[in-house]
Amino acid sequence: MQLKGKSYLVLLLFFTLSSTLGIYNLSLRPALPLKLSKTPAGFIILASSANKSFGFTARDIIETIDSHKITNWQELDEIIDRKKIGQTVDIHLKDGISRAVLLVARNNKMDIFLNTLLGLSFIVISALVWFKSTQKGDRYFAICALFFGYILALGFPGIQLPLTLSLFLAALYFLSYPRLFCIFLPLPFTFQTRRSQSEN
Repeated sequence: MQLKGKSYLVLLLFFTLSSTLGIYNLSLRPALPLKLSKTPAGFIILASSANKSFGFTARDIIETIDSHKITNWQELDEIIDRKKIGQTVDIHLKDGISRAVLLVARNNKMDIFLNTLLGLSFIVISALVWFKSTQKGDRYFAICALFFGYILALGFPGIQLPLTLSLFLAALYFLSYPRLFCIFLPLPFTFQTRRSQSEN
């Protein structure tokens, strides 16, 4: 096996192990069973079948969650991600009512399966391009596809794993972010164009 094949297999093994860890992490992430909407007045509860279970009605305005005032989706995710599936958060409404709400799984098994399938499809494309490549630019494209497959399989890592693993997954996720992928993707074509110009 050529050196380029060995180096790719090392990358593939690394991303496969990282993706497996990320997919396991997805299965641990909790979520509110309620449908919410962000408005100028704050987060409001939308009509859903879960409302009756917790004593909420549509258009209720959330004041705090676990005594934290929520102003955006990121703050909401941070509070929920501190918990585990099956634990509760205390939702306090502006009208003074408080309710304990049981957290459910954020991703069902079908979502995780589809994430995995999408990620694997790009990883397969990456392998095909890499081993069929004749130019360096082609291999850059293969690496891009590998990164892109990783983020599709992983989803945002959250903080459900031990801190050291969560930081690792979060860092790798942001390195693989789609916008960076899109910026990096034209590089193979740039290299090929320069090579063609130099040959002429």
